[in-house]
Amino acid sequence: MTAFRELADDASDHHEKLDGSGYPRGLRGAELTPTARILVVADIFEAMTAARPYREPMPIGRVLSALAADAGTKLDRDCVAALHSWIELAAAA
Repeated sequence: MTAFRELADDASDHHEKLDGSGYPRGLRGAELTPTARILVVADIFEAMTAARPYREPMPIGRVLSALAADAGTKLDRDCVAALHSWIELAAAA
């Protein structure tokens, strides 16, 4: 169905990085849509904060620091900042 083609492409790009170091297609910069950029940051945040059979969830502050370290190179700076703001708002509520 063509109605979901763009969403499917964005979802498949959730492991891509702005610098081309991601996978499966090694997309770079402008090749990543705004939606894909959001999904990349959300996926990393979820993966790092979720409990796994082989490790405990990472503290949110540590995750945010790791994301901030990659903002502007591997990750979209605005998406990382938006996540950080959302977490601050949620914590204040």
